[in-house]
Amino acid sequence: MIKGSIREISGPIVKLRRQLHSIPEIAFNEKRTSSLISKHLLESGVEVIGGIGKTGVVGIIEGSNSGKTLMIRADIDALPLEEKTELPFSSTNGNMHACGHDGHTAIALMTARAISKLKDTFNGKVVFVFQPAEEIVAGAKEMINEGLLETYQPDRVIGLHIWNEIPVGTIAVNDGSVFASADGFRIKFIGKGGHGALPDRTIDPIVMAAEFISIVQSIVSREISPNEMGVLTVGQIHGGTAPNIIPDIVILEGTIRAYSTKVRKQIISSVERI
Repeated sequence: MIKGSIREISGPIVKLRRQLHSIPEIAFNEKRTSSLISKHLLESGVEVIGGIGKTGVVGIIEGSNSGKTLMIRADIDALPLEEKTELPFSSTNGNMHACGHDGHTAIALMTARAISKLKDTFNGKVVFVFQPAEEIVAGAKEMINEGLLETYQPDRVIGLHIWNEIPVGTIAVNDGSVFASADGFRIKFIGKGGHGALPDRTIDPIVMAAEFISIVQSIVSREISPNEMGVLTVGQIHGGTAPNIIPDIVILEGTIRAYSTKVRKQIISSVERI
């Protein structure tokens, strides 16, 4: 029975994914995407609740009797990247689904369609969560703060991520962690600007930032056990307006990744200490 339902969506899922790919929207701006998600859920006979976590969408399928609740989650936002693939369904709005969220959304929507047809054959409830703003690590928190987990009280939450290194048609499952936690940081170094020929009369925030970047590289290599996983990356540095002027302010932004709560807290604490 389930195999028949899956066969029915094998064609539509490709069309839907390409449609989503052509309309990428960045964090908390996924209005067209959310509208399209709601439309497909309703057409599949799924109860829809929108506006959770600003642009998030929830779909609910009730089984024939009460029972456990399974939550299936997909992320829906894109990245602020100009697409240059020249595919016939490529985006033209300056954003791009470069992380596969169009695929995740299409898979979840077609899964909802297939499960909706089988709702008389199982007990319990299936809750589909279409989460915004994954790329800025904010959408899940927004939905949780608005009562997502308290309202639906899932017994299990599952999701997936497309991975190009795995052959087509393969499903991979890890015994343990699959993806790391993700925290962003933004640090402002405030100095005293002046002319580059008179550095002794300034407090140089560029030197501060450079020193910070060098020091934090030792957090993972010298403070985290070699048996643990941790990453700290500085991805952005902004400061200055001219090559011969020392600025007043330099801003750094970066990301922290870890597989365990212990390592996550340790890296964050070390950054704050430094």
